[in-house]
Amino acid sequence: MPIPSPNTDDVLTPRPDLRSLSLPDGGLSIYVAQSAEAYVLNSSAAQVWGQLDGTATLGEVIERLQGAHGADAGLASDVLRIATEMTVAALVLRASDDGT
Repeated sequence: MPIPSPNTDDVLTPRPDLRSLSLPDGGLSIYVAQSAEAYVLNSSAAQVWGQLDGTATLGEVIERLQGAHGADAGLASDVLRIATEMTVAALVLRASDDGT
């Protein structure tokens, strides 16, 4: 069964079992100990990751990033694409999936 793409009303949070390390270029390295997999997020994806606190909707994350970087017509679609990639890779949980 395909994983539905997140939308602007979804609240996402990083899985609590993941370890991350900030990289000098603004990116982020994420390690999944259970599967011994590693992911490297570029600086744009790392900024989205940093906003996923389990309380803000993706719409609110988009608004925060637009406030920090200015209105960009492609920013909302970029955030939703990044959130979809993180969801498919099972790096994040929807608030509705983690019991909150």
